[in-house]
Amino acid sequence: LNLPISYVPAEIIILVSIACGLAACRDEPPVHPATAEVTDSSAIVTVPLDSTTHEYTWRTWIYGDTPTSSFRDVCAIDENNAFAVGMMFLRDSTGIRLDENVLRWDGDRWHVFHVKRQRLLYRQIYAGHWRLDSVIEIRYANVYSVWGQPSDNWVFSAYGIPVYFDGSTFVTEQYFHEHPGIRPRGIWGNEENRWFYGGRSMTHARGRTYTHYLAPLSDTSVVSSMCANEHEAWAVSYPFRVGAEAAILRYDYASRTWERIHDHLALHLISTAAVWCDKLGTRPGGTIVMVGNNIIQYDSTGWNNMNRPLHNFMPVRPRWFNDVHGTAQNNIWAVGDYGCVAHFNGNSWTYYPELYQPFGGPMFKAVWALERHVFIVGQIGYKAIIVIGTRVD
Repeated sequence: LNLPISYVPAEIIILVSIACGLAACRDEPPVHPATAEVTDSSAIVTVPLDSTTHEYTWRTWIYGDTPTSSFRDVCAIDENNAFAVGMMFLRDSTGIRLDENVLRWDGDRWHVFHVKRQRLLYRQIYAGHWRLDSVIEIRYANVYSVWGQPSDNWVFSAYGIPVYFDGSTFVTEQYFHEHPGIRPRGIWGNEENRWFYGGRSMTHARGRTYTHYLAPLSDTSVVSSMCANEHEAWAVSYPFRVGAEAAILRYDYASRTWERIHDHLALHLISTAAVWCDKLGTRPGGTIVMVGNNIIQYDSTGWNNMNRPLHNFMPVRPRWFNDVHGTAQNNIWAVGDYGCVAHFNGNSWTYYPELYQPFGGPMFKAVWALERHVFIVGQIGYKAIIVIGTRVD
């Protein structure tokens, strides 16, 4: 494992000494393997949740023009405040093509919204010293990821640079200006416990204090998804070369180390595309779900491969899931290619034949779950697609 290098942002970014990093690597209790029983006297005692309904109604919106429009990610604070991000080619009333990257949901309709990021220009005043000269705003087409938190604070990954939006202004994250080699595409978590990831890079932020890690992966795979709670973080990799190995990584906050899980049930997936965990994770009563060409679920009975129930209702191959998200153990969603949408209600997995199209169906790339709603985005043909599901109580 690589030693973490921590940074504390200020007017001048100061590199924390390597000695501090070495001190942090003193002997620690071993990290529990994911397949072992985990006991903790301080673990939160939870009451099993009742199962929820599988019955949902669906609304669909399609946007975009040639060459290709697609949504990459979605996030919702509530049913009246959500963002779908990616790249869209739209035309105005005169036929002029506009490159847009975000749609914003107000509970009634979607509005075009464009994320801009700042570019800080520095001027060298004398050897080794630079001064901020000017700030310009750059308009980019691609937004890779979005994360929101009440009441109206959002962070976007625009061209691999995090951009904060407070409801009125954009502020580019200074840390990633100071370290241009770190270009995160993905975001997980709020300001108190946030992860940025992309390539083999993972950066943990608490407020404006950052710790950067280089994932223990080969050169043929990249971190495709992360999730975290206050006890642990999970990351899964996507191999971009035929024959390359997928990886499951687990970070323990107590020991501050990354563990690569070997001989893990999820490694039998062709590759692991996404991961989601609840507030407990591998602690007693916790839940973790990993998806790829299958669904792997951890709960009170251990690790379970959901191949059989999925095969029963999705017989046409390839079955491929791209993202997973949930609100609790009784409300978990997985979405993927050909309109594959699967829901776990605390008791069983089911799918929605009204969305599933084995030939020419939508490629769903991201999902965000609320208690009574689910937001799904992706691409169908050369157009971008959004689907909102509403629970029927």
